[in-house]
Amino acid sequence: MTVVSPVSGRPTPGVAWVRALLQRERTVRRRYGVAVVITALAVPSALAIDALHVHTNLLFVAAIAIAAWYGGRGPGLLSSVLSLFAIAYFFPREIPGGEGVPGVAEAAYLAAFLFVASIIGATTESLRFARAQAVGRAEELEELNVELEQQMEEVQTLSEHLQESNDALAKAVGLQTA
Repeated sequence: MTVVSPVSGRPTPGVAWVRALLQRERTVRRRYGVAVVITALAVPSALAIDALHVHTNLLFVAAIAIAAWYGGRGPGLLSSVLSLFAIAYFFPREIPGGEGVPGVAEAAYLAAFLFVASIIGATTESLRFARAQAVGRAEELEELNVELEQQMEEVQTLSEHLQESNDALAKAVGLQTA
């Protein structure tokens, strides 16, 4: 769904800017930069939500998914690692039932987060790859369709010429027999 201006019916400037950004060449530097920026944007957003006494890491999971979608496996992994550091630094929590060895419960929590993040990152990246393949195949099919249309026009032209030749031949045979 595209956000359009109610006045002009065109995409809003923000939507147009994001489209232009996504259509640029995805250099290594840009892909990793997007991973860092999107993860950095998740930190203040998560802090704002945490101020409401709601502890969630979904913003970091979303950042990982976006980084993997835009940049692939490497940027997704970078976003995962940055998210882990941000969670450990900004959101240290005592986990219920973790009264035993200090840090073990938090390490288990972070390991579980990393596991989920890696699954999301790998899935997102594989979906991006599959989409790229589908787009490539669609372009190939479009090229084949154009070629087929040209060949059909040639066949139609040849058929018309053949019909004209048959008519001329039938007329010549008719004149000879008369």
